[in-house]
Amino acid sequence: MYRNKKIKLLLPLWGMGFFVLFYVLASLNYPGGSRTNPDAVGFSFWNNYLCDLLDIQTLNGDFNPGRTFTLVALFMLCVGLMVLWLHLPKLFNTNVGNNHLVRATGILALVLTMAMPLGNHDLMVRVAGVAGLIALILVMYGLFKSGQTFLVRFGTLCLVVFLANYLIYETGAYLEALPVIQKFTFVFFMAWFAWMNLTLYQQEKSR
Repeated sequence: MYRNKKIKLLLPLWGMGFFVLFYVLASLNYPGGSRTNPDAVGFSFWNNYLCDLLDIQTLNGDFNPGRTFTLVALFMLCVGLMVLWLHLPKLFNTNVGNNHLVRATGILALVLTMAMPLGNHDLMVRVAGVAGLIALILVMYGLFKSGQTFLVRFGTLCLVVFLANYLIYETGAYLEALPVIQKFTFVFFMAWFAWMNLTLYQQEKSR
């Protein structure tokens, strides 16, 4: 029973690991093309967005054989993070209503993220962004109340970078830098999620 519980608590880490693996495979199979250079060959770290890998037809007009890897990666990540979000309130001592709201907003953001390949990408990004922002603020509040200083500081960095992404996306200012900023944002968030996951795992293990 306890062994099964431990395995479940580590599912978010596995999800993030498989996400990285399958996204690398997707990028290696991406024919090419970006918004700045539609005729480019291959996936560009500097010019392509991660969501470009979700396209059925790439920006240079070719079929994208890497899309299947991207869909698997997105599914693995979101399912893993849903498990994390279900357990996250155990890290802090807030009221039951707030815990339910943390779970609801976080999981809603992840469900909407998984739905992005179905269409209405921009709408999904905006709605998922709002739900995700609420979830992040609630988690930060909970971590602050429970004295998790390092996680609060790390989360603040992630929140600032998240808002910078959203501001650039909505205003178009410094848009040429967004593909790179987006990738660093993913790295920051995944490191924060992994740290929270390990903290939660150690906390549950000590019980």
